Amino acid sequence: MLMATKTWSPAWVAEVTGGTWLQVPEGTFKGQVTTDSRSCARGDLFLAIRGDRFDGHDFIEQAISIGSWAVVVQPGCDRRWDGIAPSGQGVLAVANPRAALGALAHAWRQHLTSTCVIAITGSCGKTTTKDLLHKTLGKHLRGTAAAASFNNDLGVPLTILNASPDDEYLVVEIGTNAMGEIASLAEMAQPNIGLITMIGTAHLAGFDSPQAIVDEKLSLLEHVQPGGLAVFPYVYKDQVQVTAASLQVVTSGAMPGAAMQLIGRGWDGQANRGWFEVADATGHSMRFDLALPGEHNAHNAIAVLAIARSLGVPDQVIGESFVLAEPSSMRFEIQNIDLGDEGSVTFCNDAYNANPDSVRASLASFLEQSPLDARLVVVLGDMLELGSTSEQLHRELAFGLLEMDVSQRIAEVVCVGPNASFVAEELQASGRSATARSNWRQSDLAHACKSIRADDWVLLKGSRGIGLERVIEIVSGSR
Repeated sequence: MLMATKTWSPAWVAEVTGGTWLQVPEGTFKGQVTTDSRSCARGDLFLAIRGDRFDGHDFIEQAISIGSWAVVVQPGCDRRWDGIAPSGQGVLAVANPRAALGALAHAWRQHLTSTCVIAITGSCGKTTTKDLLHKTLGKHLRGTAAAASFNNDLGVPLTILNASPDDEYLVVEIGTNAMGEIASLAEMAQPNIGLITMIGTAHLAGFDSPQAIVDEKLSLLEHVQPGGLAVFPYVYKDQVQVTAASLQVVTSGAMPGAAMQLIGRGWDGQANRGWFEVADATGHSMRFDLALPGEHNAHNAIAVLAIARSLGVPDQVIGESFVLAEPSSMRFEIQNIDLGDEGSVTFCNDAYNANPDSVRASLASFLEQSPLDARLVVVLGDMLELGSTSEQLHRELAFGLLEMDVSQRIAEVVCVGPNASFVAEELQASGRSATARSNWRQSDLAHACKSIRADDWVLLKGSRGIGLERVIEIVSGSR
């Protein structure tokens, strides 16, 4: 029987996963669940997941040598798994380790009875909002949040499985590349609070239309537990199929009518932080300082404010967290590279991922935060997974850049990748300087670096597959 603390018996693990013990482990399981042998420690449960690039079965011996409690394997390949582990360590055979991971997470979720599970989705801002929420709640409550961008069918169950029954909150990040993924993961998480940051045109290749993306994101709210809280942009209020009787609803945005309305914001260059003012449904307004730039981060902070208040966190504590907020890795992360006697280069490293909405938000933040006397360079990489609309959306991005940079503060735009070259074409046609590269090999990134001078401010923005963060490595090593 599974107890309130994490002490899993071998019989319970086999029952939940539908597996068969080839070798039964000694004692009960009290460690962590992992699919990465590099993070596996003594007493952990290692599941061998087959992926596109790696097969966890290749690392079973490593997990066993570390002293894992048990390994979960999938029969059917050439190797034999019985007898591979020494006495005392377990080997569990299941039909599908990935499905077994989800089954364990779903079962464990039932025992997090004192934990408020908060699920976050959206086209942009999931990780930044998750990190800001975790830091804010963590000043007042005990809890856990998803590591890095653990937002798929591996990351979500791992987040749930490594939560403690003593946690007062658990923040789960949920992503999607195709219809139905959010519903599946939300059903596993069974959130008490559902948050949608914003909905844009990310991952269009996996959806029939922009409306399909909206439907997919909003489906999260259908799985919020009765009596729970739904926080989402006011613009979608007529499309959300929940009622006040089943959920508490808080809408946010700059439009009149939003329960949490952004009524003002700005950036203080001397203090190197922004501020925003929000009015609640009663008309009461309050101003907060925020260390993260851009209007999009003000909206993210307002959503965090709504959730933190609902969990009893005082406004003063919330405000202190906002002032101390730091960007998540490669999400508009400011990095200063010393060039010695030549000076330095300031990078705004926003290269974790990109879609049309996040690129526009990044450009706006870059123009807002960079010094007025600085020379600005923008390195744009391809926005991937946009399907048949890719060329059109890249060309539209050029028009958006021209509209935002009316004073022509950006000295040069370097476009990396075959689709980003469409941005360059439109910029060149307008008379703006732009250098287009048609690939994203290391040599092309080195060429892009030739546009960067000492004392420049440089924005790096592109999809994960482009790896624009390597520009920083090149500049660091070449001077």
